[in-house]
Amino acid sequence: MIDALSIDVLILGGDRSPPRTVKLRRGAQLRELLIGLGYHAEGSAVWWNGEPVPMDFTPPGPGTLEIVSTFSGG
Repeated sequence: MIDALSIDVLILGGDRSPPRTVKLRRGAQLRELLIGLGYHAEGSAVWWNGEPVPMDFTPPGPGTLEIVSTFSGG
């Protein structure tokens, strides 16, 4: 059985999908979670429990991830 964390995901900005809870393999980086959700890590900013963090951040336990798309259309 894979050891996984429960992550509450909030999408902010243009694509305001409803909040949801997802599982992330313990030891995985946020980049992996974004890719799994269909977001481009290079075009997103993330906050972990209210603090900005880099894409290679590894969550230490369950928490809340906020994702903001930094791409703009034109």
